[in-house]
Amino acid sequence: MFVILRLLSFSGFFISISFFFQLSLWLYLKEIFLLSAISFFVSVLLLFFFFTPSFVLEKILVRLKVFFSWKEIVNFKIFSGLVLFHVFAIYFIVANFSFKEIKLKRQAYFMPVSGLIYQLSISYPSVFVFSPLENIISEGIYIDGERFYPVSYPPKSVLILCNEDGNWVYHISDSFGFRNEDEVWNKKGQIIFLGGYTVAGFCAVKPFSKLVEELTSLPILNLGHGGEDVLISSLILKELESQVNPQAVFLFISPSEVMNLKRTWENPIVRLYFRKEKFSQGIFSHKVKDIFFEKLKTNLKLENLNLQKSEEKKKTFPDIFYKLFRFFKVEELFAFIQRKRRFSLSGEDAFLLTVALKDIRDFSKRKGAEFFVVYVPDPVEVFYKDFRVRKKVLSVLELLGIRYFDLTDDILNSGTDFEKFFSYEILSGRIFYNSYGHIFIASSLKKHLGDKFQIRSD
Repeated sequence: MFVILRLLSFSGFFISISFFFQLSLWLYLKEIFLLSAISFFVSVLLLFFFFTPSFVLEKILVRLKVFFSWKEIVNFKIFSGLVLFHVFAIYFIVANFSFKEIKLKRQAYFMPVSGLIYQLSISYPSVFVFSPLENIISEGIYIDGERFYPVSYPPKSVLILCNEDGNWVYHISDSFGFRNEDEVWNKKGQIIFLGGYTVAGFCAVKPFSKLVEELTSLPILNLGHGGEDVLISSLILKELESQVNPQAVFLFISPSEVMNLKRTWENPIVRLYFRKEKFSQGIFSHKVKDIFFEKLKTNLKLENLNLQKSEEKKKTFPDIFYKLFRFFKVEELFAFIQRKRRFSLSGEDAFLLTVALKDIRDFSKRKGAEFFVVYVPDPVEVFYKDFRVRKKVLSVLELLGIRYFDLTDDILNSGTDFEKFFSYEILSGRIFYNSYGHIFIASSLKKHLGDKFQIRSD
């Protein structure tokens, strides 16, 4: 019996040391350095406690004026190991039942993004890997002492988005920094699409905005970019008000576009748009446009360098560590914690959503355009059937009397495996709608648009 207890105790220490060591590596790769250091310290502490002979520990404790015999220390080691063994046994049981993994195909090989940047730079002067603008320009851009906040990416630049099937998805931005052909800006009766990652067409060679345009012959103006929330969507319309004259405005909402509005609202420039009538930074005017976007390009180039360094850092880790990450379900653990803590809409975010919706509705009225909201479910909602955010968003829309289409039921009732709609974005590990998902969204939109606009029947 004593031998069995010793074996279980040894297993408990071995598993716990392995867990905290690989956790520190995972946190290091994610650049969460403080937690990584703490986790590494815990693993070293456990290693020291377990492998240091009990009589040596006894002498160390005596010097610290803590008196335990070596036999008591041995018994405490056995007890601690048994506790750790049971803790991790419970962890693995809970992990298998609660940490439901979203299983999508990951590419075994893909060209490193640094290699793609080099190849594209031969033909294009400006090549950037996507990173949310608020992460790059948190303090804004200063021109002659005046602070500016970007609402789009640099014009006529290559923006690398993600990798869906082993091939990188990228596009050349239009004259205003969005994913369009320049000709659409001169067309009459435009239909504006606003939104974040999905509207921007992450993980899709051809975004659903372009597919809808091909299906309906309607001039779709895509004003979406990754990281854009509903407040930023409103800012984009204010900056481009003199450039567009739409017949309809469609705002596409997913949880990621509404769950952290208070962070955007903390920016004083953002607040000015809503507190000062007809406020505009004028970032698309000839006065500051060239200087502003050159400074933005400088920041994006620095981000490219950081990304390439991160790629090199990941190459130094042997495959065994990545196998440990999967064995201990580290990513699933953090995804579970994040989903429980963050996948909800706070009262402050709901209020700011109302502010943004009213502002976009007012813009549409000034232009004589119809205004619709399209709710596009997040992959997390679809996989885990967690519709808390959707419920609150739809209640806000109904309270304001705003017409909306909800694509959730279309996807849930599609009769298709959900995995086909989504792909991993290799650089960050996030999940986005893939090309198949964009085709499905486009076909659903055509059905809804057919009730509102004259479109061709083929």
